[in-house]
Amino acid sequence: MLRSVASLVGAALLSACAGNSTPLRMNDYQRNSIGQAEWPLGRQEFLVMPAPAFNQPVHIISIELRTVYSVGLFDHPNAYYLAYSDDRFYGHFEGRTRVVGLQLTDQLQPTDTADSIPQPLDARTVQKLNNQLSIVIPVNIREPGCHEAQVVFHVTTRDGTKHVLPSRWYVTLDTGSSPGDGVNFCAPNARRPTPTVTTTR
Repeated sequence: MLRSVASLVGAALLSACAGNSTPLRMNDYQRNSIGQAEWPLGRQEFLVMPAPAFNQPVHIISIELRTVYSVGLFDHPNAYYLAYSDDRFYGHFEGRTRVVGLQLTDQLQPTDTADSIPQPLDARTVQKLNNQLSIVIPVNIREPGCHEAQVVFHVTTRDGTKHVLPSRWYVTLDTGSSPGDGVNFCAPNARRPTPTVTTTR
């Protein structure tokens, strides 16, 4: 009898702990952030952004460019980290001014990547804000037109659970088919989905 009561109490405690587990959350720092470029068809671009923070340790398994508005699908990007040493961090020069944050570029300049080491996404666990860690996402698509994608993170937590975390970051490539001078986005903001988290085991 005592053993069965203890077993019931133990099961109840495990159930309570499982029920109180903290949902995974990602901090991607921006309300919405978009990298956009007028783009010669077939030329690979690079979207560089700060690594997001999480409320628990995760491994980023892969990054998806999820089409929001496009003809055709974006290539699957082999994204990687740029890990900087000491107090260095990613920043690009616009003229003589060093700019920090999201950048879409056709090539990474040596002056921007100096003192950094490329690392695969699965090389480290990430959680807290780390200014010395940026993510490089190769961006390409095979169709002419105006194309927009949402950056989506595929991660695992310590217990092996897989999560899909859509961010508030977008990338747009335009071969010149959209009206305007290259600063108009392919689709209005109202068409962009609200990020939600999905979990699979």
